[in-house]
Amino acid sequence: MVQFCYTPLPLETHKDRIRVMELFPGDGDSPIECSILEASLSDPPDYEALSYRWGNVKTQRSISMQGKDFEITQNLYTALRHLRCAKQKRTLWIDAICIDQMNVREKNHQVQLMRDIYKKARRTLIWLGRGTEKIRQGFAIIPKLIHASKEKWSMTECMLDWELISNLPRLWAILENPYFARVWIVQEIVFSTDQLVVCGGLTVSWRDFSAAIVSNSGELYITGEPILDVFWQTFLGGSAHSGLGDRWKRQRATWQRILIGYNYPHGAEENTDSWVARYPVQENRKMFKTKNGYIGLGPREMRAGDRIALFSGGSMPLVMRTKGTALELIGDCYVHGIMYSERYREDQCELLWIV
Repeated sequence: MVQFCYTPLPLETHKDRIRVMELFPGDGDSPIECSILEASLSDPPDYEALSYRWGNVKTQRSISMQGKDFEITQNLYTALRHLRCAKQKRTLWIDAICIDQMNVREKNHQVQLMRDIYKKARRTLIWLGRGTEKIRQGFAIIPKLIHASKEKWSMTECMLDWELISNLPRLWAILENPYFARVWIVQEIVFSTDQLVVCGGLTVSWRDFSAAIVSNSGELYITGEPILDVFWQTFLGGSAHSGLGDRWKRQRATWQRILIGYNYPHGAEENTDSWVARYPVQENRKMFKTKNGYIGLGPREMRAGDRIALFSGGSMPLVMRTKGTALELIGDCYVHGIMYSERYREDQCELLWIV
């Protein structure tokens, strides 16, 4: 097929001229077809700008540009396959296609227009690639994190939601995508009026994506410790209290690798929830939060309305349940921040009947 050749932009007389591309409809393995149009930034057409990573320039794929052959990188080829509509054209601005990369003068001129190109686009599409299963799981919890943010959940409440915490590493894994190592993304995102993150067939607004990433990440616990450190010490059975010193940090690292998807026990299915619950720390135990903000690990039988009590002469908090005019002992628990008698007050003790 004949190679596509650009018609030079009239930059001497029209300094705001750019090109946009029309991506023709298609689906499946049908050939990618498109055309190039000239446009003016002073009266721009309705178009979307693509923010993406070029990828390996040595790996090229061919598309049809106005009936002629045009070479693009594999990552861009994959993006176009996912971005094209089934029934209608889609107008896009993509640097590798809309700028003649062999024309140094044109490239230098168009770089000066980048701010306006992204600013005047109806929307910027942030292409992260097809994504892995871990990343897709990360995308899946974004709506839940947004709900938690709108309902003003604390980080403690988020950490008590097992589905949420078990998938958080998948969300953070999104940030390991090579896209975020690009210098240009700051300009491309900041100057855009609207942004949509696209990963394979999944989409989420940049606003929701960034809110999910940063929500409550800096919250401190009642004791002044980072809430995530407190969560892991509690989850691991209060190992700091049980004389293990900093060993909880090594256990935490192991668990974080597990949650991300590495180091599954031999023979375990690759579903974190299916076997994490059988880990000794979690056996017949569950995490809880008190009304005044403490988190702990207690008997699985405990429920809302139970009370945490400290007894004279004892060092372990106990879970109690009102039963008529007396209290029923449910079991012992770990509550971070009151394991060293920090909250014990002799003058507040009262005589209780336990049944």
